[in-house]
Amino acid sequence: MARTRPRPKRTRLATGIYADKHGIGIIVRGKEHRYPLGTPLEQLIRKRRDLLDAPAARRGTLAKDCADHLLTVPDGRARNEQKAMLDHWIDVFGPRASGSIEPKEIRAQRAAWLTKGPNGEPFSPKHLNNMLHALRAVYKTNYGQTLNPAADVDVLPVTYHDARAIPDALIDRILDGMSDTAWPVNPKKKAPPANLAKYRLRVMRETGLAQAMLKRVELHHLNFRSREVYVSQRIKGRGVIGATLPLTLAGAAAFKALVKAGGLGPFSTRSLAYAWRRAVNRARDAWTAQEATKARPKPWPLSDDVRAYDLRHSFGTAVLVATGDLEATATLMRHANINTTRRYAQAAANIRAQQAVKALNKATASK
Repeated sequence: MARTRPRPKRTRLATGIYADKHGIGIIVRGKEHRYPLGTPLEQLIRKRRDLLDAPAARRGTLAKDCADHLLTVPDGRARNEQKAMLDHWIDVFGPRASGSIEPKEIRAQRAAWLTKGPNGEPFSPKHLNNMLHALRAVYKTNYGQTLNPAADVDVLPVTYHDARAIPDALIDRILDGMSDTAWPVNPKKKAPPANLAKYRLRVMRETGLAQAMLKRVELHHLNFRSREVYVSQRIKGRGVIGATLPLTLAGAAAFKALVKAGGLGPFSTRSLAYAWRRAVNRARDAWTAQEATKARPKPWPLSDDVRAYDLRHSFGTAVLVATGDLEATATLMRHANINTTRRYAQAAANIRAQQAVKALNKATASK
């Protein structure tokens, strides 16, 4: 009779979690998952919970998993956008089990879409990155941290050609046209609260902080004596660690006004975008009415898709024009990749060229 190898002595750490001299095992549905000795118990318990929550065989098709994920997305524009992106993945991998799709297949399909999309036109790298994020969300919704081949696929580098900087005069026209209060003052009623959207937009204009960065700033992050602000970790793109950044005089003043108005803390970026759009429309209507009285009226100089986020681009361009230092600009903008900062170089070069021509004209006229 063949002798069986003795089973190593095990110590029970928690339900379904055992340790022996070789490591730690988590037993779920008769299958053991091994982890090294010294792994924190809380982490092991979370791992076991994730394994229990995941389907036993992971046989759900991608089409079904996408449908289940969309049920967790709020109805409206967000769900429609994600559904449109996920439909492309379903057309390729829909009938297959989600667990059978490998990262190399996702990369290969993405490379094909870079050349030719379903409608015949190639997808842009930025759109493909959004599609990848949507696919990652499907796996996270259905399988937690236990299965996500899309997470092993890196995002594509995105090259930007438009700087999207707004001239200072137009920014002043737009922001000055906004009311300081949330609604008109009525002497017979209680004073209305401050228009916090205006204060937040001014901070974005003077600091270059994006909405997602600004909403995480708390009072203890600000040091008005040294004119500094701590900006927490930025997750967009490749991400970047938190850092303490210097503030300009205008930036410190904008933050002081925001603090006094009680506008620090989380806020709705959608509401801020709506307030910005209304302010742009009012400024455009005033511009059109003013130019209509002239013999040679000028068209409104901004595109229809100008965004509040473009205030950040305007700050970055202004810093680059003033300093010419690409690395310092990247630090203030919290860019993980300096190539992202190069997006502002063309606009900065154009502004510098205009300044050089003005200086040349002034020197020529003085002769």
